[in-house]
Amino acid sequence: MAVKMKIFLNNVAKINFFFIISISLLLSSCQWEDVKNWVLNWQKKEIERRYGKSSELNSGKIPEWQEEIREYENIINEKVEAGAKAGHLYRKIGESYALMSAFELCIENLNKAISMGYTDADVFFSLGICQANLSRKHNWNHSHAKEAEKSFLKCLNLDNGFDKAKFELSLIYFYGFSKNNPYRVLSGYLTIEQIEYQKHAVTLMNEYQFHRPDDQRSYFALSGMHKIMGNISLSIKSLEDLKTHLESEYPKEYHNLDVYKKAVENISLLQKNL
Repeated sequence: MAVKMKIFLNNVAKINFFFIISISLLLSSCQWEDVKNWVLNWQKKEIERRYGKSSELNSGKIPEWQEEIREYENIINEKVEAGAKAGHLYRKIGESYALMSAFELCIENLNKAISMGYTDADVFFSLGICQANLSRKHNWNHSHAKEAEKSFLKCLNLDNGFDKAKFELSLIYFYGFSKNNPYRVLSGYLTIEQIEYQKHAVTLMNEYQFHRPDDQRSYFALSGMHKIMGNISLSIKSLEDLKTHLESEYPKEYHNLDVYKKAVENISLLQKNL
């Protein structure tokens, strides 16, 4: 009797276990369907919120919409073309003002050209030249020098081989960034930052000279920088390098060249300071 009762209880336990599992699966199934339906409804509402109701989304209208897009694209292209032409004209006007030393007007028009999308390296170089000249005109005004630096750096960012920008940037660093205000306390002394700008200027000028050895200005520029920094021997060496270059390039006529005579004269003056 006890054995039969044990078997009966085991069977009841198995039935209860399978019943519980079945109910759990059924409930899980119902919950999953509810979740799935909720997600689908949410997606539908999001689509309607963003793009309108499904009744408005008519595939038959696609050709009509594509034609409308083409019309807008034509308008945009016309405006872009007009902007490019205007930018070109602003650039010409700006560079014309530069030739007349009207640097403020030059800057104004070149900035307009840039705003119209005329953003090649040449434009930023021309803008930097005007800003640098404006700085020089006002005793190396620092704010104008800073703007010139930005323009030259943008030029070099667009074209790292734009060596002329390195020449001008070198002058800005040396004379614009390391020049003291005469009314500043201890104006006779340079700060560490100013000295670093001088060194950076010399490095840039050497780099420029390496790529453009025929530009005689760089030899005189380096000589002047070294003289101001108190390196008379290096100042003389820069001019000796120029003499060597001219003797190599013009072996028969270098003695008659004005630039050669000027180098010799400057060397003679510098040697008196040794």
